[in-house]
Amino acid sequence: MNRKDIEKGIKHLRKNDKVLANLIEILPEYDYEPRTEYASDLMTAIISQQLSIKAAATIEKRFVAKFGEVPDLSAIIDADHQEIRELGLSNAKVTYVKAIAQAFLNEDIHFHKFDSMPDQDIIKELVKIKGVGEWTAHMFLIFTLTRPNVLPTGDLGIKRAIMINYELPEMPDAKMVTQISNDRGWAPFNTIACSYLWKSIDTPGVGSPKY
Repeated sequence: MNRKDIEKGIKHLRKNDKVLANLIEILPEYDYEPRTEYASDLMTAIISQQLSIKAAATIEKRFVAKFGEVPDLSAIIDADHQEIRELGLSNAKVTYVKAIAQAFLNEDIHFHKFDSMPDQDIIKELVKIKGVGEWTAHMFLIFTLTRPNVLPTGDLGIKRAIMINYELPEMPDAKMVTQISNDRGWAPFNTIACSYLWKSIDTPGVGSPKY
C-alpha cells in the first residue's frame, strides 16, 4: 500500500465502523512499508510463535547475532541442529527455519513473483514450506508485503481485540471474525482494520468503546 491507499483505507473504515473510527482517532496512524527480506521475515514469524514479545525478542536477537540481520541461509542449513536449538528455538522451530532457508536457496517457491501474485496464490506457495501455515502466511502478507485486504481469522490477538472492542461475551471463532468484518464493511481494507485492533490491545488505557 502506498500513502494514498492508506489514507483511502482509513477514510473507508472511519465511515463504515464507529468502533474503528474511535480507535483511529486515539491510536497512532497505520504506517507500514513493504519489506523485501522475505526469508528473514518468515523466520521471525516462526521464532515468535506462541512466545511473549519479550521472549521472542531475546531469541531473535541471538539468532541475528549468529546468522546476521539478513540471515546467511547457507550457514543456517549447515549449522548443527543443536547449535540452533541452543539459541532458544524448539526442536520443531529449528526444523522450520532450516526448511525456510532451504526453500529460498533452492527457489522452491516463486518468491520473485510475489509482487504480482494474488494473496491466495502466495499463501499456497508459502504453505509448501514445512512449518509455514496459514497464520504465518497471513502475517507475511500483512507485515512484509503490506497487502491491504488480509483478514487473519485464526489470530488470537485479533479475536481478543474484537471481543474487547465489540463487547462480545467470549472470543469469536473464525466464522464470526469474518462476519464482523463483512457486517462492518472492512473490505477491501481488512489489513488496516486489523492493525488498529492489534494496537488497541497493546496500548494502555484503550478500552472498549460503547458503540
